[in-house]
Amino acid sequence: MIVSALLLLVLALVLFRLFAGVPRPAHPSELLSNAEVAFLEAAGATLIPTIECGLARSGPEAELTAFADRYVGALPPRQRQLIRAMLVFFEQSTVLFPARGPGGFRRFSKLSAEQRLGVLEAWAASPWGWRRSLFTALRAFVVMGVLGHPENLSGLGLAPWEIDSPTIESDLLYPVIGEPRSSIALTEDDLTHVRDTTPLRPGRERP
Repeated sequence: MIVSALLLLVLALVLFRLFAGVPRPAHPSELLSNAEVAFLEAAGATLIPTIECGLARSGPEAELTAFADRYVGALPPRQRQLIRAMLVFFEQSTVLFPARGPGGFRRFSKLSAEQRLGVLEAWAASPWGWRRSLFTALRAFVVMGVLGHPENLSGLGLAPWEIDSPTIESDLLYPVIGEPRSSIALTEDDLTHVRDTTPLRPGRERP
């Protein structure tokens, strides 16, 4: 009886830790839970708090939730589960590695900005290789999301070029993947007869 009561108490504490007080995000995710979104936004604000190095948007402004939906949604199930497990683990990791100061055992997203930075610095400088590896994976995920924002890509000169695809003979023979041949609505009048062969970007002149 006592053991059952203790197990129920532990279960209640775990559920409280995982779900109680999790804020509703301003931009809900299609894939991630509210707690995962809260951690991702907190991590972005901690790792890249300000605009620098040619960026147009900082971590808090880079819409990491939208990036996570696109990126995680495109992964195979196993990799998707690993990414989500990493986010949950970091959010709850202060149970094992608390932040300094009052309330250091709170979830990562509930810590102050100084405490969050201290927690991540401890992960980055840990003598344990697995902690440093996990921190590297988290940092890569967040940085990739921030740099992947269209305004940041444009500011860094990495935005993709918009290319008008010509209509060629094979377009009259083969439909879009997954569609029947009856879906082909193109005729010979739609063929691109003149193509612009101008390079996308002129070559650099040699000195």
